Amino acid sequence: MRTTAIIGGPAGGDCVSPLPRQETIVLLRKRGEQIWRQCLCVVILAVSLAASEAFGQNGGSDRMTTLSIAEQLERLAADHGITIEGIHLIENEFLRPVRGRPVKQLQQLLSGYNYILTQDFDGTIERVVILEKKSGGPPPIVLETTRRGNHHVVEATIGGYGSERLNVSLLVDTGADYVVLPESMMDELNLDRETYELRTIQTANGKVDALFGPLPLLQLGPERLIDVDVAFIEDERLDGTKLLGMSVLNRYRMTIDDKLHRITLIKSQ
Repeated sequence: MRTTAIIGGPAGGDCVSPLPRQETIVLLRKRGEQIWRQCLCVVILAVSLAASEAFGQNGGSDRMTTLSIAEQLERLAADHGITIEGIHLIENEFLRPVRGRPVKQLQQLLSGYNYILTQDFDGTIERVVILEKKSGGPPPIVLETTRRGNHHVVEATIGGYGSERLNVSLLVDTGADYVVLPESMMDELNLDRETYELRTIQTANGKVDALFGPLPLLQLGPERLIDVDVAFIEDERLDGTKLLGMSVLNRYRMTIDDKLHRITLIKSQ
């Protein structure tokens, strides 16, 4: 089979001349490429128009696919029965909705903040206290704990202004404003009562009188703290209990692990 093409003759008339097979194949291939390019342009144009329409509907804003961090925290708290304090500290930040276990969601949502997280025996999150926005910091302090009922107890060393040192067991209490120690320890630490202020403070058992002032030294693992706010209360009121309260804990982002009996402290910046 031979294909013919019409070409112009020398006298302006038309004549028919056979076209070689190889050139015919080349022409058909080029024609196919032209058709393919035209189809591709149509597809690209359709996609561009669809994208432009979607962009116009949401006003060009990514907030159609993001939620505020505060809103996501409130939903997480409602869905899982978690008490979250300090949401008002979250700045006007937006993030794509996070997924996964509650602890993973909290880690993503609060990655830019220092916070305290409390879990029960089976890992269920009970309470989160948001402290402040963070900006990096030193490595974490890991403290092994023992249990006293539902509470964790850590070992610490306290000291006076001289060489006095005492090893103590402190019950971790995020509801206590200060470190709380029995008044008799003031003598053991050689602290002058007259330099401390008499105050009435609120405890779980009601209001009590306390001698308030600085504890010269408190050491938790490798961490040495100087002049920590402490309340010395009559021994009978405490029944031997000593508390590690927020005058220390609010310096850190704290995670309590009930399964591993461990507390992790990351210094706030």
